This record gives sequence, structure tokens and C-alpha cells, in this order.
Amino acid sequence: MHAPELILPISDLQINTLVKWRRDRDQVAISEKIEEWAQHAPIEALISAVLIQQVPLILKQGKPVPASLEKVLASLLASVKGIDEEEALRQAIPQQIDLDTFAEGARELGPNSVDVLRQSELDSDPFADATDFRTIIGRQSEPMPDFIDDEGNWDFTFTSRQHARRNPFTREMPIAGGNTLKLTDPQFRFYQKFKSEPDESLNLMSYFGGGKTFLAKHMLAELSEFPEFVPVVLALTKAQLGGLMKRLDAPETQARTFGQMASEIMASQSLPAHWRPGKRRDPNYMLSFGEIARRLQIGPVGTLSPDVVADIASKAVRSFCQSGQPQLQLRHLPTVRDNLTDLDRLQLVQYAQELWDETTEPADLDSQLPVRAYHLIKYCALRGFTVPERYTHVLIDEGHDLTTPMTQLLDNSPQAIQTMGDPHQRLRGFVPRRKAAVRQSEIGLTVRASNQVERIFNTLIERHPAQTRVILQGARHMRTRISYYDPERPPIPRQKTTVLVSDLFELTEWFHRLREAKVPFSLLSGSTYDFYNFNASLIGLFFQGKRGQSPALFRYPNWEALAADRGSSRAFARVEAMLSGSKDRQNELSQALEVVTTPEKATILLGLAEHARNTEFDRVMLAPDLLMDKNRIFSASVQAHVLSMIYIGASRARYELLLPGHLKEWLEQQQALEPDFDFE
Repeated sequence: MHAPELILPISDLQINTLVKWRRDRDQVAISEKIEEWAQHAPIEALISAVLIQQVPLILKQGKPVPASLEKVLASLLASVKGIDEEEALRQAIPQQIDLDTFAEGARELGPNSVDVLRQSELDSDPFADATDFRTIIGRQSEPMPDFIDDEGNWDFTFTSRQHARRNPFTREMPIAGGNTLKLTDPQFRFYQKFKSEPDESLNLMSYFGGGKTFLAKHMLAELSEFPEFVPVVLALTKAQLGGLMKRLDAPETQARTFGQMASEIMASQSLPAHWRPGKRRDPNYMLSFGEIARRLQIGPVGTLSPDVVADIASKAVRSFCQSGQPQLQLRHLPTVRDNLTDLDRLQLVQYAQELWDETTEPADLDSQLPVRAYHLIKYCALRGFTVPERYTHVLIDEGHDLTTPMTQLLDNSPQAIQTMGDPHQRLRGFVPRRKAAVRQSEIGLTVRASNQVERIFNTLIERHPAQTRVILQGARHMRTRISYYDPERPPIPRQKTTVLVSDLFELTEWFHRLREAKVPFSLLSGSTYDFYNFNASLIGLFFQGKRGQSPALFRYPNWEALAADRGSSRAFARVEAMLSGSKDRQNELSQALEVVTTPEKATILLGLAEHARNTEFDRVMLAPDLLMDKNRIFSASVQAHVLSMIYIGASRARYELLLPGHLKEWLEQQQALEPDFDFE
């Protein structure tokens, strides 16, 4: 838990109130508010406000912010010990307050190890609306925290003591080696359940910052105390597995991707030699869609050429492999805007079935179609194969990413299966249900966000179709500042900020907006490939009428079909206007890398919200298009996707969260939609 080096004796509510006042265009009214605040606020709050204004200057000078502020704070508090000194300071403060400079300094507190008091530490009702002016600016009936020593001076030990009081890790659990593990109360209850029956399956639902990986690390350590236990950690991808194993710090524990585990399972089965993947499993072994069409003798369907048919069949097979259905169906076909008859669609399903059959159980020894992890996982689930018995426990950290075939494979297996996840971080579909016998636990306390964000997140969770029974609780030792902006005129932040967007159209619009404003920016690593692939497809579709290979554009045979589908989107309209207004737009993509700098040098880090998972940033801005027009949210699946993107984006912020001004109203307008999905 990161400890602040200084806690200033001013409340977060007072800071937020001062920052909000600068929105008032009436300068006389602002001056009157500041003067009244200076007459009634605690003297230590007045001094703290002046100090906060000095933060930008201290940063420019390259000095340590906490030490610099604390030295002046102690000096000023020592100089104000009589009524005359206090009255003089109250008269002088209003002329020294510049709300813009104050707001700039307030933004830099958290990133520079400076915190402030919580309003909940000053009164008995932290959620009460501050409708009375004196409630906002004055001292509460309960005593202030003890930051003054017996001689009336600043107590330099106050920060460490106050931080310790906020510490959510209040429970202690004895662990192997005579050590003690410090846990939050909900973590303690979960860990007790695990320790009581370590060889039983369980599923943990925990919000972001609940400590899932932290718990997994100690669960593995607990299992290692039993020589008869052989756990294995599973993850979806090599990158995810590598990052997870570093965090788990368990070099002796066996680890596999689901694809590797499926290959291991297949190797133990009695299958014909030509069914075994062999070199076809190599990720570098690829065939063009034209070659796949030739080997399977795929012909045209309607207006679709054989290579496009093979592409559609491949996408349908992948969708089938991520579903719980035993056979390929029309529902697995990707959406395409071409004019196709019902017979055409049935023919596409037939070609997809032939592709699946020839990939998994080839009849033609010369077909040699590529095999991917999702093929093997689905095949194992359909055949009822299980995890090898040499493993006794299976542990999965990001359980919300499991597909139904993965869950089927796990539930068929005799091992103790421990899954941990957050259903609100799933972006496509819904988390498959574990079998009824699996024990369930929930953790609602997050140690990565403050209680300032509780209302927003709990409203979002309440509206999310993936209903959970526990509310989210923020931690007192954190402080997350929330700011709102006009969604009709989204600003380009001046401070180092991560801007998260909803889709590739908005990413493209922001990309060119930042480029033209000459703001140094970089792209999230996960968004870079998708951006360039999308823009290459976008330009090909617009200028040459060529069907794009980007998944976001594949369904459209021409620009007219795309415009008919996305024409109501503001981001699409802006992108279309940019393409139409520049003859050189085709060449700008090739020059795009020249304007993108490194994350260290960038003012703005730009990316898709879905690519921000497993990351944290000091400041996060959610772009307005993340809040999809409510008239386009026509199903529970779409609603879950939109709300999950907002949840993921908002939960990435360490110290400041910039939100569209209409977010509260937008969330409240979300309807409870009937489920349009199944878990099979």
C-alpha cells in the first residue's frame, strides 16, 4: 500500500468545492465566496489552500513537493497562535487565491505523494450532500485529527499515524513459516474459506483492486506446503501468463496457456496420427483464404468470392469455438452487409462446418489446415476430455475471460478448480456460470480507489446486466479526484493524461485531432496494431471500395453500407469528413508513425478502453463516445459491453478521473433489459 509523504489538513470536499467555483463566470460572485470561505474555514485549511497553489512552481524548480510543503506548513501554523495573527491571515488569504492555479496544484498532489483529509474523517456522514455553505467550508462538530502536538505546533508524525488509521489491511492470518499475512476483512473471510478446504473448487468475484492476484499468490504458497498437491496456473495467452507468473512470484509452479493445456490433453488421447495437429499447430503456419478456398473447393456464394467465403467460414468457426453449442449454426456467422438469401447463409454455414471438420478430423491428408488454440479447446470440450490427473489444482486469475468451452473443460475435470474474476471486466458476452457445486465468494472492497468513486461505480454496477450481490466500497487510504467536462466540447488535457475511447472510429478521430493540435501523444500498446490495421482498411474501403480485413470493417462490402450503419455516430461523421476533405489522407497513414512519440515523452496516451485492462494511470479521461446513445443500446449484450468499457476505463485512474458531464444522468437512464444470451 503506497503511503503518502504528507497529508495536508484540508478536506477533499473543500478542495472539490474550491475547484468547482472557478466554473462560475461571475468573478464578483467568486470573490464573495472565497471571502466568506476565508472567514469561516479552519485556519489550517486556509494555509493548505495557499500551499497547494505553490505545487506547480515547486515542480518547475525540481524540488521535492512533500518536504517543501510540510516545511512551510509547519512555519505558518507556528506563526498563527493568536487572534490577531489569525484575523490578519483571514483578511489576506482571499487576495492570494487563484482558483486556476489552485486546481492545477490539486491535480499534482496525488502523483507527488501528497494527500489530504477525507470529509468522512471530519464528520459522521461521508455521503451527506453539502447543501449548507457552512458545512462545506467550516469545521465539523467532531474534533479534527491530531495534527497539532502538545505545544501547538505541526506534528511531523501525523501523516504516518493518519495513514495507519486508514489502513484497510486490519486482519492477520497465520501462514507457513510462522509468518503473518495482513488482509482486508473480505480477503480474510475468503482466505479462511480456502484454507478450510484447499482441495475443493471455488469461484471468487472481486471488483478491481480487490486483491485477486495477491490472494492467488498466497494460495499457491499454501498449496506448496502439501507435497501431494501439484497445482497448475492457466491463462489465455502467453503474454497474460508471463505477466501473471511474474506477479505470482512462483517460479516452481507449472504454468500453461489454455492452448498448451489442450495440446497436452490431446497428446494423451488415442487419436489417429493424421488428426494430431503436428506442424499445423505452429502459430507461424498460415494459409491465405484463397488457398483455404482452393484446398476445400469452396465456391462463390451470392456476390461473395471464394476467398471471402473462406474468410467468413473461418470467422464462423472461431465464433463456434467460443460458444457452448455442439454444432455450427447461423448464429455463428459474422454479420455482413452483403445482399444474401437464406439459402446463401445456409451454404456459408455448410462451408464453415466443412472447415471445422477438416481442421479437427481431416479426411484429406493433403488439406493441412492451420490449427489454433481455440480449435483444440473446443474439440476437448466437445469430446469430454479432462485436465490430466497429474495436476491436483488449477488456478485461473482472470476468470472473467473464460469461454464456455474452457468452463466446460474445467467443470468436466476432477481437480480443485479455483477461478477469480470480475464479470464487469468482460467485454464480449457474459461470464459462463460454474457448475452449482462450486463454492462462491465475493469481495466488494477495493484498495485501489477511494470512496469518492463509490456512487458512480455502484450506479454502473446496479445497471449492469451481470448482476452482483455486493456493493463496491472504496478505501479511505486512497484519494481519487473526479472532474467533469462538457461532452460537446471535450478538451485536450494539458497535464499528462490517458484518454480512453470506445472504438476505432473515435480512436482515429482523436489521433488526427492530437496530431493537428501538435500535442505529443502515444498509443496504448494494445491499440497500436488495431489502429493501423483499421486505418489501412478504412482508406482502402473509402478510396478503392475494397473490403477491409479489420474486424471492425469486414462486414461492409462498400462505403455506402458502412455509412448506412454508422452514419449516426459523431465519431464516424468526423472521420468521414476528414477523409473527404483531404486528398492526401491516403499518404498520412504512412506518415502517422512520425507524429507518435514514446509514452515517456507523451502528454496524451491514447487507446481503446478494452486495451487498458491490467494497467493503472495517474490521470484518466473517458472520451464522450464511450457513452453510447441510449437508443442504440437495444439488448443486454450491447448494454453489458458499453457499461463494461466504462467500468474498465474508470477503474484505471490512480488519482484523477475526468468524466463526461452527463455520465450520472446517462447511467440513471439505463433500462433493465431482458437477457438475450445463454450460458451454454
